[in-house]
Amino acid sequence: MSLTFDSPRFSLRDADLGAIEAALAEIGHVVLDDLWSTPFLAALRDLAEARFRAGDERYLGRLEGLPDSVIETYLGGVANLGDLAPDYPLWDARFFSEVERSGLPVLYRRLFYGDFVVSANERVFRRLDPKFPIRFAGLHCDGQLAPLSREARIPRELTLWTPLQPCLDESIGRLLLLHRDEDWQGFLAEGPQIDLAGVPFGAIQLRPHQFRDEAAASALLDEMHAQYGRLFATRRCYAPHVPLGSAILFDKDVPHGSYHRQGMAKPRYSMDFRAVAEYRSTPETHAAPGRLFSMVALPREKAPHSLQSTLRRLGLSFADMRRRRSS
Repeated sequence: MSLTFDSPRFSLRDADLGAIEAALAEIGHVVLDDLWSTPFLAALRDLAEARFRAGDERYLGRLEGLPDSVIETYLGGVANLGDLAPDYPLWDARFFSEVERSGLPVLYRRLFYGDFVVSANERVFRRLDPKFPIRFAGLHCDGQLAPLSREARIPRELTLWTPLQPCLDESIGRLLLLHRDEDWQGFLAEGPQIDLAGVPFGAIQLRPHQFRDEAAASALLDEMHAQYGRLFATRRCYAPHVPLGSAILFDKDVPHGSYHRQGMAKPRYSMDFRAVAEYRSTPETHAAPGRLFSMVALPREKAPHSLQSTLRRLGLSFADMRRRRSS
């Protein structure tokens, strides 16, 4: 099937939550329109753009001798919320406040059958920039919160992907998702394999390591784009247009990656984060940072005493009260 942009779309302002749940079960993802405060996203975009620009000034062409962890993060085009702002506690609090007012909690409580946790470690900002055509995210599935979801009431993990600017045409990269039933690993096995540091992987698969020599690796771009073309022609793929303020919600087992095609000219900044159902505290999960979104019922209080019962308890009557007032 050819590439289609017809993803299921909803607004939490008036959506049937059951229809969202059904679309996730059938297809694996939904677009949630008019979700976020756009000034909040614009502020995050400014932080992300400044962070990645500073990375270019510091690391571009100067990778030799740096630790692998620094090189992988820089070439992978990723940063965590804590990397973006010097006043992290304020942005951390604002992030969770914006999640509250977005309407997501009411949807997540249905999808997780109760209270849920948003991971603080998995708030990731990404850049997809045509100036660096090799730096795209290949196909993969999520599952980073498996240690937590294994201890939860259900093993579900949800990812919410949000672009930090409008992604409405072919000039800018978007998120590519496959139908949850597609055999994406079989497709990758059919295509050409690339050897990187002794590890073979599919040309458009999430690579095990970033290419250190990007100039040499750019020779692989034609084959990568060709393989994307074969993917679009043979698998059910989705790359929905997403206006500023909207987002894409998907399950951990849904194959996804960068929608990365020739001719794109604008850099794209995005944020994604992950959530799981409330989980048991174990030695493995105890230290995992995050925010529990909990609904706690107020305790049942005793009914307040009526004035008459209070007076009776004090040995008084309404007549006594009138006499006292008149005296």
